[in-house]
Amino acid sequence: MKNRNIRFLFFVLLFLTLALIACGKSPEQQNPNDHKVVNFEPEYVLLRRDDMVANADIILLGEVKHISPTQWNQDSGEYWEEVTEDGVSDKGEMLTTSFAAWPVLRVQLKVLQILVDEVGIGNELTLTVLGKGPQDPPDMVFVDGITLQASTPYSLNIGYQIVVFAIQTEMAWRDPSQPIQLLTNTDGSTYFDIGKRTIFDFIGAPAISFLIAGENALYYSTPEATFQEEPVSLEQLMLGVSEKRTS
Repeated sequence: MKNRNIRFLFFVLLFLTLALIACGKSPEQQNPNDHKVVNFEPEYVLLRRDDMVANADIILLGEVKHISPTQWNQDSGEYWEEVTEDGVSDKGEMLTTSFAAWPVLRVQLKVLQILVDEVGIGNELTLTVLGKGPQDPPDMVFVDGITLQASTPYSLNIGYQIVVFAIQTEMAWRDPSQPIQLLTNTDGSTYFDIGKRTIFDFIGAPAISFLIAGENALYYSTPEATFQEEPVSLEQLMLGVSEKRTS
């Protein structure tokens, strides 16, 4: 089994800017009835195709069967916020940390052909992807009145046949029954645990983590991909898998 520590790097290096704005007020001044706007701009690790072939837990040809609307990272899908009390400063001031929901969506795939499967996925695979869905509007207004302002740097539609490079990993996932905890690593560093869920996700930036079926039985980089690499056949991909993963 290959070392899969690379999957953790993708999330450690994921930079998130999440701003909460309500009628120009600071979070402390917000009225619960104020209109909230969430700005979300993720930045992902960018990988070349050879790196994805070498490190993906799953490489498959699949058909997109369903793309969910954007929701938030808890089971109910509702927006959430929470503030923890983290002690008192040397000046006697209460120390707090604010947390807010992340937007996520799900992409359901029918598996047509498996090239690599190190986890046992069966006939379907559902990806849980951070960010706004490709079929949702740029300014998406939820039923509770919250507006999500976020771009989607890739396009994907139901019926597409795509080659997917995916990993099994963990995503922060709020558990309302569990308070947010400040935990300590073995090296002494600390982190907040809001809860987590094991998911399947694209191995890197979505736009580079799948190829789209095109002419001559070849699979092409998406128009939004940072790296526009040469079209490739399934046979060529399988050869690449054999060459890079024999160890």
